[in-house]
Amino acid sequence: MLSYLTSGSTLSRVFIWVALAAIVTGFAGNLEHNLNVSAYSESQGSYASYLVKLVFDSLAITVRIFFPTLKVAAGTDSWLLTIARLCGGLASFAATMAVLLALFRDEVEKFKIRFLKGHSIIVGYDPSSEKFATSLLDADHKDIVLVDIKADAEAKLQCRASGLLYMAASLGTLNPSLSAARILDARSIVVNSGDDERNLTILEDIVESRGLKANEDLSVFVTIENARLVDQLQRNDTLLELGGASTQIRFFNFARQTAIALIERTPFVDLAMMRSQRRVHLVVLGHSDTAVECVLQFLRISPAIGLDKPRIDWIVEDVEEMLGVLKERNEALGALVEAGLDGRDAPADQPLAWALDIAMHGLPIGAHIPGSDLLQQIDHACDGQVTAIIVAGSHHNDNIQRGMALRDRCKRHAVWSAPVYAWSQDPSALDIMMAKFEGGTARRYGGYLDHLPSTRDVTDAFEPFGRIESVCHIDNLDGEREKIAMKVHEAYRTERKIQAGDEPGRSTTDATLLPWAELSETYRIASRRAADHVPVKLLSAGLQVKDLGNLPSLPAERLSQGDLLEKLSELEHMTWRIDRELDGWRYGETRDNVRRLHPDIKPYDQLSDAIKEFDRIQVRLISAL
Repeated sequence: MLSYLTSGSTLSRVFIWVALAAIVTGFAGNLEHNLNVSAYSESQGSYASYLVKLVFDSLAITVRIFFPTLKVAAGTDSWLLTIARLCGGLASFAATMAVLLALFRDEVEKFKIRFLKGHSIIVGYDPSSEKFATSLLDADHKDIVLVDIKADAEAKLQCRASGLLYMAASLGTLNPSLSAARILDARSIVVNSGDDERNLTILEDIVESRGLKANEDLSVFVTIENARLVDQLQRNDTLLELGGASTQIRFFNFARQTAIALIERTPFVDLAMMRSQRRVHLVVLGHSDTAVECVLQFLRISPAIGLDKPRIDWIVEDVEEMLGVLKERNEALGALVEAGLDGRDAPADQPLAWALDIAMHGLPIGAHIPGSDLLQQIDHACDGQVTAIIVAGSHHNDNIQRGMALRDRCKRHAVWSAPVYAWSQDPSALDIMMAKFEGGTARRYGGYLDHLPSTRDVTDAFEPFGRIESVCHIDNLDGEREKIAMKVHEAYRTERKIQAGDEPGRSTTDATLLPWAELSETYRIASRRAADHVPVKLLSAGLQVKDLGNLPSLPAERLSQGDLLEKLSELEHMTWRIDRELDGWRYGETRDNVRRLHPDIKPYDQLSDAIKEFDRIQVRLISAL
């Protein structure tokens, strides 16, 4: 009862307090009345038993105040009994209404949904759906309809406790349910059924229910667990344009978003710069989709002024198995890893070989962290300059413990003096202890993001990342990163329009110059990746970045000083080239989209000045942000 008084709805708490007031005042009034009208006699036993019976009689009479009284003579009761009867009547009325609402709640919710406009819909229910819903509520999305395709009774209770409107459905009746959820008037939809194929089926139903003639803007976010499938879907403009110009379809992958959030928080080049290292050297421990995405996301934003190409030492339980997974996930990166397995250097024309040194190491059978020999081997290879350690094994619940064990072993052997980032979706007792004793989680430290107080050594940092509540958040789909990407694109359009007269054959109808709402997802992705590298360019220009929502300005006059513009333009070309090569493109004298050949996949100093100007434009855009 006490917990409900503090956690229930405001209206529920009010009526419970009214009921308690009725009981207290009613008991006091009845006890007073009984004492006044009843006289004690020895035939009633001892005086103590008489008083006990009087108390029980008063309680029995008090309970009756919650039931209708046919006739009460005005002015015959004391104030206490009058107040008690009033409170009891109100409580009885509230209880009756609560029962009626419980019986007809489904109909009441359906009636309310019928008049919704500008609301959000979540299709499918699981813990990540709950986190998306919470973030939508925090972002002032007041009306959220959850369409539960499993029609689970427990999910129904949890949804209503969270303030969501609930609607049961099934795949066979999804179209009518979406129509009943007012899909034509919704502003956003999150599809999260827990199965990739089912999510795509639901997406088709959404497009069919909404129709191609819908005028209101709609954002549809579809969760896809298979990252390679996400890549394939994002290249399919026909699929992405099914909903028409007013419908924006985006795909969400948990592992990828976890990596993006980590690199957004610290791109690791800041750590290398702060510690005067010649390059970023990451040690990655674990065999998981999250580990793969962390490597890919870091590689895309890794070029920085003053740093050599990065090195990654990747430690896994089974090298052959992981290599197979990696080659299936990203053929170019898998080939680069395979080329270095036998100790030989990758060929000069090997895609990505110019951008990254990477080695994969296997753990002994049954081992969860590397032994002393491997620790010393990697430490010697990097001259003792490890920038950061990422622990991302497939069992995320074990990563905190593995990370702590690895750090302790590193300290005993005086190697790998670096902060540890451990992937862990759910809070545990271990990381609560770290937050208490190490000052750890999510505080920012000098350079890019300050995760620790300035009084602590950055190498002592141990930070969990990938919390489900931070990853499954609407801001990750439509937050600062997306806003910067839109600004990058708009600045690009403006710059290109100014220069359009100097570029024969180019016009404002160019697919790359369309407004964001009409832009192909391929070009939107390019703008998002350009946005990801903006903080690294600012760091390379000697500026400090605190967060994406408050980027420092890079004045145009500063770009004109020395060779800063050319250096940053070279970084821009390097990131573009890395992205192309990760996507399977290679150098070719003539561009061939089918064979993925491009004449500009070569070092910056070998480009014509006209091509270099495209990179300079991208750098100048930063001043417009």
